Amino acid sequence: MPMPGWAVILLMFALVAAALGAARLLGRTGERAETASARVVSKRSGTRERGRLYKTPATVYFAVFRLEDGRELELSLEGADFAELREGAEGALTWRGREFLRFREEG
Repeated sequence: MPMPGWAVILLMFALVAAALGAARLLGRTGERAETASARVVSKRSGTRERGRLYKTPATVYFAVFRLEDGRELELSLEGADFAELREGAEGALTWRGREFLRFREEG
C-alpha cells in the first residue's frame, strides 16, 4: 500500500531538517580551537527571551578580547567564566569560532 502524499511530504521535511541540523553541528565541531595571547578589553551582559511557548528571560554574557595581532573578538561566555574575567587582564585565550573555551590569566 503506497504512502499518502502528505506522509511523503512530511517524511521529506523531517529528513531535510535532520540533514541541516547535522550539517550545522558538524560545522561547529569541525572548527579547530585556537589559542593566542590576548587582553580582556570589555565585558557586558544583557537579557533575551528564551522559549517558544512560554517566554522567560535569560542572561547572556559577552567579552571582547584584543589579540596580539590587533584583532578583536567578541565571544559569548557562561556566567561562571564571565565572573572570573577581569577587564585589562592579559593571558592565553582559547576559542573555537565564536565560542569561548577558556582564558588563563598570566602573572
